[in-house]
Amino acid sequence: MQIVKDVVMYQATTRDYKVGDIIKFGDDYNYQAKRVLDVDYKMENAPNNMPEMLLEEKIKHHKKLNKNELREVCDILWNYGFSMREIGLEICRQRYYPNEPSRFKCMFLCKKPEEAKCYLSTAKTKGNTSQPKVIGVKLNGKILMTSNSFNMRGGKSINEFIEQAHAYWQGVDDSFVDKASIEYLFEGIAEVVEIINE
Repeated sequence: MQIVKDVVMYQATTRDYKVGDIIKFGDDYNYQAKRVLDVDYKMENAPNNMPEMLLEEKIKHHKKLNKNELREVCDILWNYGFSMREIGLEICRQRYYPNEPSRFKCMFLCKKPEEAKCYLSTAKTKGNTSQPKVIGVKLNGKILMTSNSFNMRGGKSINEFIEQAHAYWQGVDDSFVDKASIEYLFEGIAEVVEIINE
């Protein structure tokens, strides 16, 4: 983690920010937290609320999933895996790295506007309030430079996941090879200094 003062970085957003707006990160839940904490995993059209029970029943009777059931199972497993990863990372942070910015309360940033533009399509899914844009923000607070290559899901044992979580919160430096995977987590005061429309 670094303390930063008057450093300018960039974010893709659909919020209606104006130059001069002041945004505080670190106290309130961000969109990432809402994605994890506000998801309802219930299967609406399937006979069971839990996908594993539905799958077991289908296998037992040699039946195939219909298209709607398959879509629901996929959505539930994707959301469940995403949420478990985020909750696991947050538990690890609280226990071992409490001074690092929380993924649930931080501002996710990029170093350059071109890098932030890569996230415009992601920003579009976050409840559009206006057209996607990149904003430049002047930062005063703390920032963690880390790699999202350490927070991948799928096929990992719990021990491998814990190792990844520790590597994630220990952060990386400028010598880190996989530059495309670097992400910045910021907590503090951000002032909007530039708006770059799509």
